[in-house]
Amino acid sequence: MMNMQQLVLLISTGSLSAAWLCWLVNAKKIDKWLATGLFTALMLVCSQVVRSDYLKSDAAGARSMRQQVSESLDKLPVMVTLQQQDPATRQRLEQSVLTAIEQGMSKHQALDQLQAEIAEVIGKRVYYAPDNDINQYMAVTLLQLGELQQKGGSLCFQFLFPQTAGGIDPTKYNSAEVLMQRVETDNHLLLASYQLPQTNQQQETLQANARMQQIAQQLGQKYGDDLKMLAPPQRNDVDHQQVCRIISDLYQRVMALPPEQSAPVLRIMLRSG
Repeated sequence: MMNMQQLVLLISTGSLSAAWLCWLVNAKKIDKWLATGLFTALMLVCSQVVRSDYLKSDAAGARSMRQQVSESLDKLPVMVTLQQQDPATRQRLEQSVLTAIEQGMSKHQALDQLQAEIAEVIGKRVYYAPDNDINQYMAVTLLQLGELQQKGGSLCFQFLFPQTAGGIDPTKYNSAEVLMQRVETDNHLLLASYQLPQTNQQQETLQANARMQQIAQQLGQKYGDDLKMLAPPQRNDVDHQQVCRIISDLYQRVMALPPEQSAPVLRIMLRSG
């Protein structure tokens, strides 16, 4: 479809051509049949030129949007790391943003939506992160949960279960300091999970499962039947605030373990989640 400027150009060219050919006919330079043929041929040529210009400008616009998105993603440390360590995933995420824009989203909305996809990628890499990184990841998560709980249980619940409760934009609710820690921690964990991958050994898994059982018993004694709300927590009829209290308590008890013990437990918990 032509834009207004191209349509005006085509109409103007047609009008001038028609006037010139009419003068030639009136001056008996050419007959009207030849004039009609020349006018038709001239308009076909002009329309093809305008159409070619439109296609070029449309392609340039598409390249420009792709470049804008790529430049925006390059400002995110985790996307730079993915470009270096996992280009296929980086390309998939970038295409996801472009597709969202093509479907009518603004660039800002598409980039906001991307945050959930990035979180999912990081979540899958947590299992392979070194002990220090996985412990720091959870420490920052607890800071985020603490701030969200102060603003209401629903925000915390949405943060924990984005696929069910819709998720939140942390930049609207978490402090700048915590958000900066989140960015740095996530990127460091992501990079380390590729360069220094670490997983649980069989003995670590057995010991971690035993510690999880002990913590579950402690939570059962404290919260009783409320623990049933965690299975599954996706139900919207549960007490959001109480679910957040229980999960925060769970994470805090795990983090109270020595670092070499908490990391294997977190790998199992976060991978299961």
